[in-house]
Amino acid sequence: MDAALTSTSFVAQWLMTRKILENWLIWIAADIVYVPMFYYKGLCLTSGLYAIYLVLAFMGWVHWRRKARPVLA
Repeated sequence: MDAALTSTSFVAQWLMTRKILENWLIWIAADIVYVPMFYYKGLCLTSGLYAIYLVLAFMGWVHWRRKARPVLA
């Protein structure tokens, strides 16, 4: 599980450097899995940190999506 999530995070980071909007969806999906996984392992503070990352990823997706929409003149 850890290796799959790490690989997913590398892909999301690579997409982010290319400024591809869908990187945020991958971050969101990874964080949705990370939060309960860390909580299950007894790492409550780390789980909380990834919950914050989940909120930030959602905010990033919304912001980038708004910027990517064409402006109607």
